[in-house]
Amino acid sequence: MIENILADLYRRIRRKRVAILFSGDIISKNVLEALPKLQDKIREEVGDLKIAEIINNQTLSSANFEDIVHSGFTSKIIPTHLELGFLLEVYDIVLTNKADLLILGTESKSLIPLFQEIKKDISLYIITEDKNINRALSESFDGVIQLDKLEEFTFDNVSIQELAPLLDENLPLASTKLVYSQPSSNVYDLANIGTTSDEIINGK
Repeated sequence: MIENILADLYRRIRRKRVAILFSGDIISKNVLEALPKLQDKIREEVGDLKIAEIINNQTLSSANFEDIVHSGFTSKIIPTHLELGFLLEVYDIVLTNKADLLILGTESKSLIPLFQEIKKDISLYIITEDKNINRALSESFDGVIQLDKLEEFTFDNVSIQELAPLLDENLPLASTKLVYSQPSSNVYDLANIGTTSDEIINGK
């Protein structure tokens, strides 16, 4: 009981920087409709959403672009192979330390070695509509978020080791009451969400 209370307190005090990156080839109506719910869950359970992008390698129709913007995401057009562009965006986020937790929407099995490596340095989740997701792909992540079970999913990534600082501080029991001040709401500037390294894309 006390561990659960401390875990909840930890999430509220030690908020993580979160990035979401979707590959444009898996975007569907169901995905677009789920994006606002995913953002709400992140803010409630994990931390602050810093990057929210959908990577495409071709210009979107005006209707699709409006749906993406309405969902709180930005669309980034990569003038290269989609999988390569997605890889470069992932590397940019990880190598420049832009996030503590990364959520990827992808079905690319060829990038499994990349996912396995970056999982060593960052909390890594995959979100998918595929109920029979490839086992090797799913095991390359810390957790699998099933789109149709989004409301049931919880980011259970707070360990007792992470709680140690709170325990060491000898917080009084009164500090663990279930009434907390709500985090201030964040206003996202869509023009600034998901800044990426053009130098990496251009091969500089």
